[in-house]
Amino acid sequence: MCGFSESDVADIRLAAGEALSNAVEHGRSARSSGFSVVCRFEHDKIAIEIRDNGRGFNVDRREAGPIEERTRGFGMGLMYRLMDDVNYDHNGTCVRLCRRLEDPRATS
Repeated sequence: MCGFSESDVADIRLAAGEALSNAVEHGRSARSSGFSVVCRFEHDKIAIEIRDNGRGFNVDRREAGPIEERTRGFGMGLMYRLMDDVNYDHNGTCVRLCRRLEDPRATS
């Protein structure tokens, strides 16, 4: 668990699961339907990169509007809330999720 608490691991799993779900649902193209996942833990930070072969999307035009009226579009919001950094590259076909390990001395 790289020093993360059970609660942190649950958050990371949920965020990564949302990113994977998006890759599976939207990551197909005429040339390939696969996706890749790379995880690294360095310098007290876990980084998860998920790439797919879909058309991508305009990251600036994420689903907006009141949450009460949405039927979809919660996954990206969850990723932003649960992770320290969320970045998209390649027109949204690559997402990087990062979560820093909290220094236990900082909360004492």
